[in-house]
Amino acid sequence: MKTLSDERAGNVNFNPERVPVDHLRALAEPKPAVKNTTKRLSPVETTTFTVEAALVAFKLEDDRDVHLIIADPANLDHTMIVELPDVACEGAIASSRRVEIEAARAAFVAACGEPVESFRLLGGHATITGVGFFDRKHGQRGLAPNGIELHPVLAFSSSDCAPAGGAPRTPSPVPTAQPAATPGTESPVAGG
Repeated sequence: MKTLSDERAGNVNFNPERVPVDHLRALAEPKPAVKNTTKRLSPVETTTFTVEAALVAFKLEDDRDVHLIIADPANLDHTMIVELPDVACEGAIASSRRVEIEAARAAFVAACGEPVESFRLLGGHATITGVGFFDRKHGQRGLAPNGIELHPVLAFSSSDCAPAGGAPRTPSPVPTAQPAATPGTESPVAGG
């Protein structure tokens, strides 16, 4: 489900609904028995959302996804996670949205820099589009109270992404995404 390569990915509405970060954080959390299934939970996990968000921190996960913590611009303590998958992973290779996933990650790296394996604090804002996903809680930094994420991110743009307290980066040109190939500083942000 996290890469849109599941059998129910065709049920996702890819016309994004523009909502505040706090709207997603306020959604009812599914019961654990329902949340931990492999079925998409309608309507949230079949909806694409666009948020305007403050950028908080990011890192490269063990699975090579970019774990990005964002916040509601009106309250930087109201965080949630968005994930930019590694398009070389098995699920992303099979995804019908691989080109968008790849382009979103390239746009993020061009705006904010290459991720590393420890959290780097960020400043600035972004417009982010992704599919709703209720993740299980396992101590992730920046996790929303209900476990909501945008996973995968399908579009990312920022003109002022910067290291916390620093000047915005001059964005690098974003490479044009190609069709899918044949398969062949620690942060004070709470959590773990």
